[in-house]
Amino acid sequence: MKIPSLWDSKNLLSTMLLPLSKLYTCVANLNKSKGLAKSKLYVNPVHDALVLVVGNINVGGTGKTPVILALITFFKENNINVGVISRGYARKSKGLIIASQISTAADLGDEPFLIYTNKKVPLVVCND
Repeated sequence: MKIPSLWDSKNLLSTMLLPLSKLYTCVANLNKSKGLAKSKLYVNPVHDALVLVVGNINVGGTGKTPVILALITFFKENNINVGVISRGYARKSKGLIIASQISTAADLGDEPFLIYTNKKVPLVVCND
C-alpha cells in the first residue's frame, strides 16, 4: 500500500489538520489509559470457539477488511475452521442474513460480500 504524499509533506492542509490530529491522539491515549480500547479474546464455552473482533474507532479506511482477509487465509492454511459475522454496513436488507451463492452486495453490504465471494467462508450479517 502506498502512503499518501500528504502524510510526508508540510502543506496548508496538513498544517490545518495538525490540531485535529493532536486531539485524536489525546482521545486515543485517554481511551487506552482508561482501558476502553483493550483487545479482547472471547472463547465460547459451549462450542470452544475462539472469537476475534476486528474493529476500530474509525468507520472506514483503517484496513479492517484486509486484516480479516489475511486472518481467513491464515486460518484456512492452518486447517482452522473460520466464519465471519458482520453488521453489514450500508446493506439494503434487514434482519439476519446467511450468505449464500445468490447473495448480493445489497443483501450483505459491500465488504461482507467481498469477503464472502473471495474467501467462501460461512458469513452472517445482522444489525444486532
